[in-house]
Amino acid sequence: MINIEELDARIKYEREHQAPTDLELEPITSEDEDYESAPPGYQISTYPADFTLEVLHLKWKSSEILIPDFQRGFVWKQVQASKLIESFLVGLPVPAVFFYNERSSQKFFVIDAFNTFINEANTYPAWRRILGKDTPDTRRKDMELLVRFFAMRDISAYQKPMKDFLSRFMRKNRDASPTAIKASREVFEQTCDAVVTSLGERPFHVRAGLNAAVFDGVMTAFSKHLGAIPGDIATRYKRLIADSDFQKRTHDTTTDVDTVRERLRQAERTLFG
Repeated sequence: MINIEELDARIKYEREHQAPTDLELEPITSEDEDYESAPPGYQISTYPADFTLEVLHLKWKSSEILIPDFQRGFVWKQVQASKLIESFLVGLPVPAVFFYNERSSQKFFVIDAFNTFINEANTYPAWRRILGKDTPDTRRKDMELLVRFFAMRDISAYQKPMKDFLSRFMRKNRDASPTAIKASREVFEQTCDAVVTSLGERPFHVRAGLNAAVFDGVMTAFSKHLGAIPGDIATRYKRLIADSDFQKRTHDTTTDVDTVRERLRQAERTLFG
């Protein structure tokens, strides 16, 4: 069971300390509860390698340890970094670090929750106009929305919690072929272009910040009807977001299976039916 006080404190801290360039997301309790749910299970083969701080530093300097292009940026506050350094100075052990060992080169890659394609797609101009921010989010919320868009295109596979669904999608597609990536890129870019042309910039900031549930319903619907966008699509969109049932499905229990499926069906029916 989620501790509401801890959840509220975490949300409050995150919003107070976000960078000025970060996305403004609409507060939705069900989305925050989903984010705080238990982590997914993984099957991982491991072996112990108790590297000292000195050894880790030497491996880093000799390029034996590499950070991939899709690794997230440095988001620690100065106080957090200082406390870690202090723990090293007083002799505390190095905390657990997970690496992927590439067999061909025998180099260690720092593991991270995205791939190169998602990182590149995140810079697409029309996508940034939809988000209303030119600079990538330091917390990678924009990339999470990107993954959500691709994953939601196969709604039949959806299961709660949302974050586990997105993790499974990423694992399933981590070795996607160049052909599959090319097709995904084309759908994504065409969808972004169509949304901006039809609905303008920041179309999913309907109440207070970008609403992730409105986003996934509308973006998914657009992606499936790129060749047949009605001339009155803007009017249809206004009717959709004013609908009381859609408002409920984009504010309450937004990650429940039935809510997700009905939200996507309603968006597609109203916009393109």
